[in-house]
Amino acid sequence: MFQPNIRRMLAALLTAAATTVPAIAWAAPANDDIAQAIVIAAGGTAATVLMTGATQSATDPSCGTTPYQSVWYRYTSPVDQFIQARVSATTGSTPLRPRMAVWGGAPGALSAVQCHPDAHEVEFYATAGTAYYFEVYSPVANGETTLNLNVNPHAYVNPWSAVPPANDLFWFAEAIPGVPWSTNGDVGAAQGDSSYDPFTPCYTDNGVTFCYPYGDTLWYSFTATAQQDLDVLFTSAYVSPVVQVMTGTLDQPTLVANSFTPGKSKPGATRFSAQPGVTYLFEFASGGAENTADVYASLALRPSPPVTTGSVSAARTDKLYHRWVWVDPFYEKVTHVVVGVNLSCSTSIPSVGVSFTITQGAAQGSGSGTVPCAGGKGNGTIDAIVPNAFKPGTASVALNATDYDSNFNQTAAAAPVQLKLAAGP
Repeated sequence: MFQPNIRRMLAALLTAAATTVPAIAWAAPANDDIAQAIVIAAGGTAATVLMTGATQSATDPSCGTTPYQSVWYRYTSPVDQFIQARVSATTGSTPLRPRMAVWGGAPGALSAVQCHPDAHEVEFYATAGTAYYFEVYSPVANGETTLNLNVNPHAYVNPWSAVPPANDLFWFAEAIPGVPWSTNGDVGAAQGDSSYDPFTPCYTDNGVTFCYPYGDTLWYSFTATAQQDLDVLFTSAYVSPVVQVMTGTLDQPTLVANSFTPGKSKPGATRFSAQPGVTYLFEFASGGAENTADVYASLALRPSPPVTTGSVSAARTDKLYHRWVWVDPFYEKVTHVVVGVNLSCSTSIPSVGVSFTITQGAAQGSGSGTVPCAGGKGNGTIDAIVPNAFKPGTASVALNATDYDSNFNQTAAAAPVQLKLAAGP
């Protein structure tokens, strides 16, 4: 039998084992409150931000997203300059992405310098001698624990580089007042978006997917007032201009269309059906490396032109001719064929793209050109170089007529016909 004191010891041990172990209470970071904001050096910083234990202060200001956990930094600008700052998460999981806001004034009497509910990156002009407070916060409870903060004063990073435009960033997209809308300007100062850019433009060819890294980007927004088809156009000196249309926020975006949407796109352009009351975000981007040189571009948002309807046919032609071209050290024979084109259309179209293939036995050739269509009809001729094997006689021609701007390379009509080729001048 156990002695009374032994029984009491065992009971105490059992009671202690059954007691729940209290949760670890993490100490709040030193800069959990704005009054203890960490001072950023004049040249900026690239810092690791530890959010574990951070709290929400009753005095924390908000940009529309509740700051569940926040930490603070203070930067006093030594000169008038442009500043870029970015905060990013270590894992990038969508619901936990951190936010950033910039405030001026003094604790208890702050005024917004850059404030947006979705912002993970900010750009602003700083005034010499002015203190700015950077609020880094999580939009959800128990968000990311480790963040990366970069504050780059422009005068120290590269004082000779061009200052990016304000709408270089998703959350500061420039509003388009209405359609039709267009603008021209230099987009060379724009930069690639942060790692949070919502969609990498990709396309698939023969089962292989190709993606474009971002170069320069500009953002615009438009709230539709009516249901209509709209074209988004980006014309520039870029080798690979890309347009993307999306809705939602950066954390929960929905891709509506882009330059690779089948049947509704071409390089630097896309079409989508706008719905009333919906706000759309447009990204004009260069697919490839960032270009720091001057790059002039034309941007446009406009109602889609009417779809071409009607028929296309090939007219009989009697022009199959040869030219002799001097290619040192002798002349070479070059064979031409002229194909006449007749169009019918339901609406006037300044320039209809027409392409054709021509076959005669084993010999094949092709050509393309443009023909105007006004008053319901149009006609013209297309001169193309074909193999020298072509002779006077019967040949088969198949034409495709395309209103390039409105149909985005979709075939409007096609008509295989038989032509009697005759020797011509």
